[in-house]
Amino acid sequence: MVKHQMKIITVPNLPKTCSSIDISFVNKEQVHYYYNLLKDVVQQHNCLGLALPQLGIDKQGFFIAQTQTLYLNTYLLTIDGIVESVEGCLSIPNHLYKVKRHTTISLDGYYYDGNNIRKLDYLIFDMPLSFVVQHEHDHLHGISIDQIGQLHDNKS
Repeated sequence: MVKHQMKIITVPNLPKTCSSIDISFVNKEQVHYYYNLLKDVVQQHNCLGLALPQLGIDKQGFFIAQTQTLYLNTYLLTIDGIVESVEGCLSIPNHLYKVKRHTTISLDGYYYDGNNIRKLDYLIFDMPLSFVVQHEHDHLHGISIDQIGQLHDNKS
């Protein structure tokens, strides 16, 4: 399999808004490309997740390593609690930020095959995976951890 070599877009150059992917006519070839692209880059960087805007693609999609899934046109439903998380981001290399995150969330939107998440599953994420989902979802709306958190420490 050919591995994708992509440059990670860094702050402040991340897209501020992303357009949704037309689910009524899923371009399976394009979505499959996004899936493989994100999966490859996540593996190359050994990270927990990655959003399309971090690769300069202004579409609403993100990949989570633990679930090996590409989620499209998502929105979050808060279920429970808020705690402080310490997070890093490929788009802000060598820094960690303290960010307040919900401990449990529900996700709606679409899987990369075009199926509606809530019609197939009642998808709930608990921490720490809920933090990863929120972090990647934020990228779809032009939000990065330096905007919503406090600098914690250098990663180096």
